[in-house]
Amino acid sequence: MLQIRCPHCDAKMSVPESMVGRSGRCGDCQERFVVRQPAQAGRSADSVAMADGESPFADVDSAAGELRGSAARQIEVDESIALEADDDPIRITADPGFPDVPRDVVDEVCEAVENRLRTGLKEDVRDADLIISIDRYDPGSRLMRYMFPFISGAARVALSVSGTINDARVDIETRAARYMGAFGGDSDKMLEACLQDCLSNILLDLDTASGREPAPFAQFWNRLRIVRWVVAGLAFVAYAAIFGAMRLPKPGPIGAGGEWFFLVIGSLFMAVSCLGIVALGPLLFAPADFLLTDPRGMKLMTRAGTKSPAVMKAAAALIFLVSCGGVLLAVILLLESRQGQM
Repeated sequence: MLQIRCPHCDAKMSVPESMVGRSGRCGDCQERFVVRQPAQAGRSADSVAMADGESPFADVDSAAGELRGSAARQIEVDESIALEADDDPIRITADPGFPDVPRDVVDEVCEAVENRLRTGLKEDVRDADLIISIDRYDPGSRLMRYMFPFISGAARVALSVSGTINDARVDIETRAARYMGAFGGDSDKMLEACLQDCLSNILLDLDTASGREPAPFAQFWNRLRIVRWVVAGLAFVAYAAIFGAMRLPKPGPIGAGGEWFFLVIGSLFMAVSCLGIVALGPLLFAPADFLLTDPRGMKLMTRAGTKSPAVMKAAAALIFLVSCGGVLLAVILLLESRQGQM
């Protein structure tokens, strides 16, 4: 048996070792948490493992009141408090898989999946029995990313989820990588970004496995992912064609090479500005539920580093206005060039 504490109310309880990695409900405060294996070294009195039948109390000398045995420790355990798990329809087992995965990362993944099943999908999930595995958690090499961006040294994360949801088989695998950052990028931040990308993909697949239909705005957002790149590509081609027709036949003082340079830069500027308008404009009208409960919106909020929909929309509005200004500047450049040739 293992002697553990509830992380919410600090109640002490005894649980079988088979519960390690699974979630249960504290019999005292009724809060849920995932049972963790006590550390093998430097165990504290708050969390120690003992064999079946072994007493958690050392022998006490009734006369002297001293403990006998130098390694013995006294643990106060309230035997009336038990961890309830047998009737739990949602069972999650953690398997770190990849060596040296930090415990807080395992906890973060388990809590994200469990919260999604218990809150976001509580009306769609009758029962679930899942095993979560972190198949890769590699910070890569900052030096290699700095020297060879896009080629080597990438931070990589890979997650997999297997089991059943509503008695239907579920097998999900996802991976993410980051190749670039300022001066090679901070490995911890890049790993966290990869982890959030993987979690977002897993939560979306869990939604699909549970049979949940995306909300109308979520469906619109899915289509927008393709539309925004199409619009950006068309903007690049159209601007390049108009700019070339106006300025390349009669190069100005900067010469043909300079005109080609400004054609490429201006076209890229127009494409990026249109991408920002199409991608962020609709976000100004996004429902709060999309940003707070939908995996797509939650991913946006995480990347923006905020938990407030109002702050998220304010940031989107600022970038939207900057993008509109970029389009205006590109148009002014074309008009100026035309006036110079007339």
